[in-house]
Amino acid sequence: MKLLAVPLARLTPKAAPLLSFVAVPPAKAPVQDGPPPLSTRLLTRASDFWAGLGKPGQKSVGDWKRRTYVTGERLMDRIEYEEWALKGIDPSLGPKTKGEKIDVGEKLSLLHPPGLGSAQVMHSLSALAARRTPHHRKYLIWCIVGMPFTAPFALIPVVPNLPFFYLVWRAYSHWSAYRSSSYLSELLAAKRIVPEPSKELDDVLRTPAPPPSASEASASESSEAAAPQEAETPAASSSAELLLLAHHVPALVGTFKLDHQRHIDLDRARAQLALALRKNELATLERAVEEGAAVAQEKEQQREEQKQQESAKDK
Repeated sequence: MKLLAVPLARLTPKAAPLLSFVAVPPAKAPVQDGPPPLSTRLLTRASDFWAGLGKPGQKSVGDWKRRTYVTGERLMDRIEYEEWALKGIDPSLGPKTKGEKIDVGEKLSLLHPPGLGSAQVMHSLSALAARRTPHHRKYLIWCIVGMPFTAPFALIPVVPNLPFFYLVWRAYSHWSAYRSSSYLSELLAAKRIVPEPSKELDDVLRTPAPPPSASEASASESSEAAAPQEAETPAASSSAELLLLAHHVPALVGTFKLDHQRHIDLDRARAQLALALRKNELATLERAVEEGAAVAQEKEQQREEQKQQESAKDK
């Protein structure tokens, strides 16, 4: 497994960009003996059930299946892109840690555009792990605590206990993200993540947008004619810019052999950053990253002090 550092947006041309970290699966997936684990089987069944709700032609009392699917998709689009990115990192495909058999020479490659310094990329990854680990631990506990209170909804006829299933899904989501962020923290502490400039990634992100088709051009012209005096948006007048463009996403998926879920995750990240630009909220996201970086630096200092104390005791 490798990680991609994908620039999403930046507040000013000289500012460090906001990054999303995307897991690239190994070329050869490890062969698994026996049936998949129970958690994998349950997740597959839940995914199939959810996809079934969204199939066209589904009929239900009050059309609850279609309404549930549409509402659920909207809720998923609002979940922070960092959570989706962490959920896509499978610790079983990376270097082993802690009680597992550790290969000292095994590293996790972090590919980034050559224009971004290695220190800058590691700074962002450390901030992500430091900030999201306590966040997901906290909300995992809240979801588990809330599950018993949704039991009375099971008495509603016909419709399943949707509040309970939602909390179960959110608990699993927070647990997956917590496990991945904790795993990254361990690798960072052991200095086993190696940043590597990637010309291949840089080439994809520098690919110019294809010319619009005739239908797209005519639609754009008609919209401009309909509102010729429309005021410029605050985001358009500022120096903030979106770095991950629509045509970059399928190019990244094809170049690095990403799965369909990673395609969706990148689309969601791009949509969320585009919305943040329109609302002038990019500075808030950048402050959150810096706060996470400060926490990571504090933890690193604590580890260094602990090592010094241990070495002093040994002497």
